[in-house]
Parts: sequence; C-alpha cells; structure tokens
Amino acid sequence: MKLVALFTVCIVTILQVEANAVERATVTDAELKALSQQLHIDDVNAVQGIVLNMQSTTTSGSTTDRAPMPLFSSVPADAFSGPTISALLALFDNYDENCKVTEVVTAGETAEDNAFLDAILDTSVMQQAHQFLVSKGLANADIAVFKEYLLHNYTYVRPDCLQ
Repeated sequence: MKLVALFTVCIVTILQVEANAVERATVTDAELKALSQQLHIDDVNAVQGIVLNMQSTTTSGSTTDRAPMPLFSSVPADAFSGPTISALLALFDNYDENCKVTEVVTAGETAEDNAFLDAILDTSVMQQAHQFLVSKGLANADIAVFKEYLLHNYTYVRPDCLQ
C-alpha cells in the first residue's frame, strides 16, 4: 500500500539525515528516487481506485489554503480493511492532540504500536527498504533492532510542544 511506501521513504530520508550528521553513509537523490519507484512497483497491498482532488499547489512556508476541498474525492470501502491500514487506524485514538497533556500509555496502546510495526515490517516494501538501509550502513541488519529503532522514532516533537 502507498502509505507503507511513503512511510518507508520518510524513514530512509530521516536515517540519511542522521547518518550524514555523523558521516556514516550517504544516499543520493537518484538512489532514493530509484528505491521509491521500486517500492511503488512492488507494493502488492496498494489500494486501487482512490481518486485524488489535487486542486492547487503552494510554496514552502505559505499559510494560504489553496486546496479548500478534501484531497480524496473517492476512496473504495475496502481501502481500510488491509492489515497495515487496520493496524494504523487502531493507533489514532492513542494520542492526545494537545501535546501539553501528559499521556498515560496503556499496555493495549503499546500492543497496537507493536502490531502496526509488525504489519508494516511483514510487507515486502519494508523488507526491501530495510535491506537498502542495511546496505548503506544506516540500519542494523537485525530486524528486531530495526523495529525497536522505528518504535522509538516514528513520532516527532511538534514545535508548539517544545518548552
């Protein structure tokens, strides 16, 4: 599915930035493009029939909403039933949008986090991405270590939450 491919490219980019900071490895734009194209081709879980309403473009830093309509014009009913999307949807109620509130993470929420990572790591897309990262020295070859890395790094700190 396209979400897994997008997540994978984001992880590769984040790891490249971290790697470049310590000069461990580099990933060229051409390599990243080739990887993302291959992941898109190999994504057997991709949902077919999604219609996007692209509307307009914007520039970096713009605060003007140039796309007031919903992005998705049509989404098939079965789009939410795949293993990766189902696991992702289970995460949506795990986080408080108010980042100033101290959250209590339950055992059930931790299980949902792990189920999501297990679901995406079971896909050929993430397996290929992992192998690419390993080949570049950007990830540990041990999938359990890689999963632990993802578990601790797939969230981010919002600027409005920094104290």
